[in-house]
This record gives sequence, structure tokens and C-alpha cells, in this order.
Amino acid sequence: MRTFRLIGILATVILFPMLGGFADGPKARPGSKTHRVPYRMSETLHLIVRAKFNGKGPFNFIVDTGAPAMFVTKAVAKEVGIENDKGGWATFDEMEIEGGAKIKGAKARVEDIFQIRGMNSLGLPGVRLDGVLGYNILARYRMEIDLAKSTMTWTELDFDPPLPQPLGGEGGRSAPPELEMIGSLMQGFGAIMNPGGKPSPPGPRGFFGFVMTQRDESVIVESVLPGSPAESGGLKPGAALVELAGKPIKSIADVFKVAETIGPNETVRMAVHRGSEKSELTITAGKGF
Repeated sequence: MRTFRLIGILATVILFPMLGGFADGPKARPGSKTHRVPYRMSETLHLIVRAKFNGKGPFNFIVDTGAPAMFVTKAVAKEVGIENDKGGWATFDEMEIEGGAKIKGAKARVEDIFQIRGMNSLGLPGVRLDGVLGYNILARYRMEIDLAKSTMTWTELDFDPPLPQPLGGEGGRSAPPELEMIGSLMQGFGAIMNPGGKPSPPGPRGFFGFVMTQRDESVIVESVLPGSPAESGGLKPGAALVELAGKPIKSIADVFKVAETIGPNETVRMAVHRGSEKSELTITAGKGF
């Protein structure tokens, strides 16, 4: 599984699907939407987004541009009430990615792949992982990822990526037995190193509605969504966020750590600087994923 490794300051990365038969790559369809997709960086340096299937969730997914398709765990499939068909694919009526991107008839392989089993057993990601977003989902969008910001930008493309054929190894498995054995070994180590240490399942979290950017040791509000709790609370673009819910803020990662503990309808205090002026705001979180 591909891991993002960060060195120094990273500029915006624009990912285009690697497709044959397109001279300049697929284009955005007329009237296509652009979505701001919130993500978090895991302790293992994976990008994690959240998704719902048929209205159930949210579930945590690794964004992996090297994966051939979307994989979901058996636990997710059971909760949603779906399973693989004879061709080895499960079809969801609707998939919604946090930030508003929706896919009708999204297909996935229901399988506890060894990478997810191993990382969950060791508690490495910091959250329970529920699967991987791969090519058949990601290639539908032009993705802009700036690791100094709290959201990715996904623009819909006029392209319906084909499913990989064939998928999997001998007996329909996605990995050879040797790699599956590694997953089992990692599970064994996890039982020793992390006894009973299962990450808590994802739940609804509070929604504020602003986009951040990192400047040195300051977190700057880049934009505020119209009609959002942040706008109602008086937050303005250009403000430097210095404190949230009583916790000092020096990085976007600090904001994530605090925000993940705040649920819908909770009221929190936020301290900001605009130039030499310091002010305190009170914001009531809305309902997010």
C-alpha cells in the first residue's frame, strides 16, 4: 500500500487519472461540481476521508491512488446490508463522501484486505479503518491536494472508470497467500502490543464550515462557508486561530485533534487574532459526518 512521505514544505499536488485513450485526459463534465473534501493525516501518513453508504456510516477510508479499486471490510458490508455478487463486486445504491461528492451505484470489493487488518490490529492509524478508496472511485475526479490545508478539492470528471479485470489472485483473493499471512502475523502482534486496544468507531462530529491554511506556526482562516456555523459565529477570512475549546492551536493537526472531540450542537469558544486585535468567538457546531 502506498504511503505518503512528507519532506519540507509541500506545494499543491494535482492528481489526474492515468488513462489510456485520452490525449489530454478526461474533462470536467458540463455543470460539474467541485467539492471540498475534509481529510486527516493518520499517524502512518495516510490520507483518510469519511464516507457513507446507503445513508449508513460514516466510515474511514484511506485514499490510495495505487489501489485498483475500492475495498470495504466485511463489517461495513454487514452494517450496510450488502455483499459481493457472483462477479465479486458489491454495488451500493449511493455512496457519499464527506464534502458532498456522491456516486450512484458505486462498486467495491467486500474483503478484509491484509493491509487494513494489520494496521487496525496494531492501532497504527489512530482510527478504525474501514477500507480503501482506489481507482474506480478516485478516477472520477480531478483531485487537488495541498497538505497545508484541511480539505482536498475534488472536481467531477466526465469519466466512468472501468472496473479492473481480472481482480485478485488465485481463488478470488486480492493478494497472494504470502501477503495474507503477513496480515495474520500483524494481527497476532497487535493482540500482544495493543491488547483490547481497538480504535473507537467513527461517529458524527461537529461541523464548523471554514477552510484553513498553515503559515509557519499560525493557522489562518482562508475562507468561511456561507450559512455555516462559523459564519454565524462571526469568524472572518484572514483571522489567525490561536485557541479552540481551551486548547492552544499552532498547526492544522492541532485543530483536527480538538475538532474530532466536538459533537454536533456543542458550543465552543474560539480565540482569533486579526492583526494586533484579539477576540473570542462562540460557535455552535452543526452536524457533520
